Amino acid sequence: MQTGTAPAAGLPEAGGQALDEAPKRHLAGCGAAEQSGRYPAVEDASAAPASYLGRLRLLVALDCLLVEGSVGKAAARMGLSAAAMSRMLAQARGMFGDKLLVRSARGLIPTPRAEMLRGRLRALAARGEAQAAMPAAPLADLDWPAYLSPRSLRTPWFLQAACLVAMAGHRVVLHGSYGDDASGKLELACEALRIPVCLSLSEAEASLQHRRIAFLPLPAFSPKMAGLLSLYALFEARSAVNGAVHLLNPLNAPAALLGVAQPAYSELHRDTAMLLGHGELSVIGSSRDVAEWIPHRSVTIHRLVGGEPGDMRLKPFGAPRPQPRLPLSSHEYWRAVWNGAADDDRAVQIVEATAALALMTIAKAGPDRFGYWHEKAGQLWKNRIQWH
Repeated sequence: MQTGTAPAAGLPEAGGQALDEAPKRHLAGCGAAEQSGRYPAVEDASAAPASYLGRLRLLVALDCLLVEGSVGKAAARMGLSAAAMSRMLAQARGMFGDKLLVRSARGLIPTPRAEMLRGRLRALAARGEAQAAMPAAPLADLDWPAYLSPRSLRTPWFLQAACLVAMAGHRVVLHGSYGDDASGKLELACEALRIPVCLSLSEAEASLQHRRIAFLPLPAFSPKMAGLLSLYALFEARSAVNGAVHLLNPLNAPAALLGVAQPAYSELHRDTAMLLGHGELSVIGSSRDVAEWIPHRSVTIHRLVGGEPGDMRLKPFGAPRPQPRLPLSSHEYWRAVWNGAADDDRAVQIVEATAALALMTIAKAGPDRFGYWHEKAGQLWKNRIQWH
């Protein structure tokens, strides 16, 4: 048995990778008849699981045994029979090459090796419990990530489109950040549209029930991921985190509308979402950082409909004539368009087209239904003031 700081076999490091492989499955009675294939090999009940998830479950069971000090109590806590928990203890003993727990008058007593493992096992179980606390049932209808570059100067028309989707009766959760910028640009825009800015998942859930829309800043539900994104200022370059963050789904919404960090990777995002089990998804291939369609040029939408991949090509709209801008700041002008104090046909086209794509995604609609949902978005735009 190794001593010192050498890690235990099969125990994951912080990144979740097993430090070394668990022992191979032992076969009972491997005689000549079994080797010749005449009889099936019999798996030893004390052999450690071969899969990573099986070993992970074994480690969680061992943590439970260490906490409870009783096979019966640990079995009840995990919803298993006492016999099943005894088998898992036998497998853990085989995996670590140690008795781990020995019987005494006071119950099961951990061995020195088990005491060495206790802290790491508890941390592993705590991470699992925190993950289990994430909502299992959908608490939103549409997930809409918005992770903007700190250098972005875009006007957030997509927020107005999200409001139209909420007006249609769907629960929309927006989440994101503005790079490493602490200016609160997205939060300020949300407040202007009366989109609640929430500081926790439970607060977002309550806002969706009352308002049908909420914005979750990334640090509110994933501070570690927010810390990784803040490294942008140090390296002055995007990392893989900037792409992966778009696939977060904090309220387990069954549908999602995505823009991506790099438009060339939009199909990759769709295929990754399919592997993660997403059902309904639309990735706007021409939209960077957040889903927003500027309909004055054609676009390919990479979709999942019922979990099946497909592409949808949308033709451009005719671009309206540019209109003279009012002497307002970008934020003031953006608010004036929403409030009806300024007319901007181009901006309205962006809002309505983006809202139509979101509604299509939720409804699992095919490309032949875009006209219907675009007309629906136009009606919602006309009634937006009443919503407020």
